[in-house]
Amino acid sequence: MLTRAARSSQLRWERSRRRGMRSVWRRRTPTRSAAKAAAKAAKAAASVSVTTKSIQKKRKGKGKKLSCTLAPLVKDNLIIDLLPDELLDGPVLEALDFKDLCTLSLVCRRFEIAVSQGSQRWSSLYKERWGEPDQITTDASKLAGGWKKFYKAKHLAEKESAPWIQPCSYEVQAMLNHLARFSGISSCPAAAAAAAAKTTTRKAKPSSSSLSQPESAQPAAAEDSDGGIKMMVTFLVDGSGSVTEDDFHTMTSFMSKTVETVNSYTSDRAKFGVIQFSNEVKVELKLGQINSKEFEKFAINMSRMNGGTNIALALSKACSMISSGVSAASPVRAPAADGGGDDDGGQGRGGIPHLVLLLTDGRVDSYQAREAVDRAEQFASEVPGVTFFAFAVGRSVDKQELTRIVRTTCKLESKGFETREDFNQAKGKLAESRVMGLRTLDEPPW
Repeated sequence: MLTRAARSSQLRWERSRRRGMRSVWRRRTPTRSAAKAAAKAAKAAASVSVTTKSIQKKRKGKGKKLSCTLAPLVKDNLIIDLLPDELLDGPVLEALDFKDLCTLSLVCRRFEIAVSQGSQRWSSLYKERWGEPDQITTDASKLAGGWKKFYKAKHLAEKESAPWIQPCSYEVQAMLNHLARFSGISSCPAAAAAAAAKTTTRKAKPSSSSLSQPESAQPAAAEDSDGGIKMMVTFLVDGSGSVTEDDFHTMTSFMSKTVETVNSYTSDRAKFGVIQFSNEVKVELKLGQINSKEFEKFAINMSRMNGGTNIALALSKACSMISSGVSAASPVRAPAADGGGDDDGGQGRGGIPHLVLLLTDGRVDSYQAREAVDRAEQFASEVPGVTFFAFAVGRSVDKQELTRIVRTTCKLESKGFETREDFNQAKGKLAESRVMGLRTLDEPPW
């Protein structure tokens, strides 16, 4: 047993050791990085903004008590208010996640502007959550008015459609605009006319002499008075048993939106055809011009065939229908190497571009998969200017099979690549960008 003196000596030693540890902790505390400290202050400032308003409503006339209660938080609020723009736009925003950024934007006008203009941070958040953005994604962010609004729209779309995966409206419209630009018209004439109307109303009223002169800023399509067809689009719609009624409705709705967008770009100078397939094929609509409202009525009245999935048979039927349509009009124009429309508005090389849009879940056995790819390659050789796109709908979608089919019509110039491997990777990325999920669920249908 220890004596009384020994025990008191041991207690004094333990007290001194604890005091030493506390002093070491105090010395280490100020070494935290400035970014984390500023981020913590930003969170505190955001909480102060919300709690202060609610407390002030409940405690009117108790200003002294309120100031004493919020004194520590107001101190942090002053810290974040005094941050320079370089630190706020850099380390602070980089240290905050999606929810913290949304909270910070509610503090004051300065933080709202900083969060809204932090496009680099929002694009980084998109990349962390959904992967590397492609050209369609970049166009969608521009349509949304910035990466923040696009991130919010995609987040809400994912939340509302869960457990299904659906693109937001900006992504769908960006893809539709990309399809319409294959006509050679870079912008929608209706949108250009609306923008021109807004600018003219803001200007002073023109004189009578200027009213007699034609406007120089007219839509691109208005310059063409020949009434020629700008492009042709053929839809291959899966009506097999693995496609539900909701999936089929998603396909018909997308077709209607496509026809509306293409007609807007081409001023109703486009031809459309619809082929439904299962074990057999059925030509629902022959290639021809059709009004957007009429096509919407037609799509609503379409009924699903049911049965198996024979993509190769659908490609064969589409090839024969396109060949007969092309022979009656002009030869198909080869698309640009980067996958977009020509910049010359279709006047440089002549001919009519043709798109084949495959709407299916892509689930076939290995034999039918090889047959579909072989038929797609034969299709591409017989009609060199045709371009495939695939839109996935349903459960357990086979996107790899759809990518292999689309890859057969991907055109790239091999001169800009150092190795064959780089060329194949770029071609694979181009094929992946032409495959889009409209309504998918990663689980088996049974």
